Amino acid sequence: MGLTRFLARRVATFVPTVVGVLLITYIIAYSIPGDPVRAWVGEKLLNPE
Repeated sequence: MGLTRFLARRVATFVPTVVGVLLITYIIAYSIPGDPVRAWVGEKLLNPE
């Protein structure tokens, strides 16, 4: 019973932690000015040829 309680506690703290990290990452990525993808890739455009 001790192992089950331990695992339940670990899962109960793991899920909110992952959701919180994802939420903070999403907020930071979309609060910066401009397009996040363009900022990561760069401003170099492809040649139309």
